[in-house]
Order: sequence, then structure tokens, then C-alpha cells
Amino acid sequence: MDVFYTKIKTERRKEKYNLEHSTGLYILNYAANNFYNINNTEIEIVNRKPKFKYSEKQFNISHSHNIVAVCFDVAPVGIDVGYLRVRDIK
Repeated sequence: MDVFYTKIKTERRKEKYNLEHSTGLYILNYAANNFYNINNTEIEIVNRKPKFKYSEKQFNISHSHNIVAVCFDVAPVGIDVGYLRVRDIK
């Protein structure tokens, strides 16, 4: 599995989701073109999971708390970005 990720910075809460989403798609297209020679990155949904329409390469995108990650593999793959914080359980 190959993982590409980045951290973004925005102070505007309303723009955060759109920026994370757009960054995920940018990383997906950039990696597909430059690392896997996938020129047509058209996406279709099969069994409720996104996949490239013209490639067998599998991918998954996740974003949360200003972190965006995209993973690729030859088998079905998934990634989940989460945020850990210290909790006072008392």
C-alpha cells in the first residue's frame, strides 16, 4: 500500500471541509498521473466504493482535522484519518 498525505491550514471553519475535499482529489489525481501512469482518472462507484473507471488500481481518501490522506493498492484498500486527544475520564 502507498500512502500520500498532507496537512493543510485554514482559519475559516466554513472552508475547511471544501479545502480538505479538494486537496484529497488533487492528491488522488496527481499520484495517479505521476506515480501510476493513470491518465484518465474518471471515477465510478461500484458496490458503494469509488474506483477508477479505466484502471484496476484501488484507492481511498480520508480527511479530518486539516489532515488529508490518499492510499493506493492493487487490492481493496481503506484509510481513516482521525484525531486523538487526551481525555480526563475522572
